[in-house]
Amino acid sequence: MSINLDVEFYCSECDEFEPDIEKEEIHLSGICWDDRIKHNTLIKCQHRNRCKAIYDKAMQKVKEN
Repeated sequence: MSINLDVEFYCSECDEFEPDIEKEEIHLSGICWDDRIKHNTLIKCQHRNRCKAIYDKAMQKVKEN
C-alpha cells in the first residue's frame, strides 16, 4: 500500500486546492486465511491543468521581458 502526492510547488499553499484521489485496488490472496485488498493512492489537485496553464503563461511573459 502506498500514498503518493503529485503536486507542483505552486500548489502547496493554494487556497483552491481540491484533492483528486485515484485509488488502485490490489488484491492479495493466499497470504493469509482470507483475501485482502490494499490500495495504491495517488493524490493530485483537481485544478492542476488550469494552474499549470496560468504558470506556463506567466513564465512565457517573464522570458519575453
